[in-house]
Amino acid sequence: MFFTLMNTNLNDAIVIALISFISSFIIQLIFRRLDRSKNIDTIQIALITEIEATLYIIKKRDYLNFLKNLTHNFKQDTPIEININIQSDYCPIFKSNLDKIGLLNKNLVSNIVIFHTTISCLLSEIHIDKDKNISTLKISNSEHLKETIELLELVINIGNTITETTKNPR
Repeated sequence: MFFTLMNTNLNDAIVIALISFISSFIIQLIFRRLDRSKNIDTIQIALITEIEATLYIIKKRDYLNFLKNLTHNFKQDTPIEININIQSDYCPIFKSNLDKIGLLNKNLVSNIVIFHTTISCLLSEIHIDKDKNISTLKISNSEHLKETIELLELVINIGNTITETTKNPR
């Protein structure tokens, strides 16, 4: 009788321990999933806000119209230099979250990467003289100017697409 009672108590204890373990495990999974979801939302909001800020600066400084106006005055064989104010690290949020960007929606990621890659391409043509605190864009010919305008239009269009689709989800 004693062994039967002990086996019953031991079996009950094992069952209770297993139920406790399983319920604790499930609760931890739920909290991890909720935490991951919050992290994804935070990263997405930060990246989109950075894009909105970049677009705001591009539009406020009217870079696109400035470049378009240059096409009328551009002399075919005379390169021009344009001084531009840019920050040294134009996309700190994007760069610091590259390892997490794959957690976002595939289409959004694609547009964000194209946006930043295109801006990087444009900025690679700007010479930054840190000693003089001057940034200079050198345009060698009318084709180069036309390409620069097209890239800037692409940046603006993709940026607008990103900000509009996230404000008005379908």
